[in-house]
Amino acid sequence: AAVERTRRLGYGIIRDTTVVGVSAIGVALPGGADLPMLGVGVAMVNDRLSPPRAKSLFRLLADELAGITLA
Repeated sequence: AAVERTRRLGYGIIRDTTVVGVSAIGVALPGGADLPMLGVGVAMVNDRLSPPRAKSLFRLLADELAGITLA
């Protein structure tokens, strides 16, 4: 379920998974065969990662990844 949701949204979010009180959002750069080549993410306290902020951070991260050329 989490993988399908991540693919649908374009980003993944975790809350209280690694450290209680901390959330993270991650975006992958696809490589060949639709597999991720690399990923970029940021973590913050839960209160700072609201749904609107997650969408905003996704756009920022995706824009940065779009500028990367894979050799």
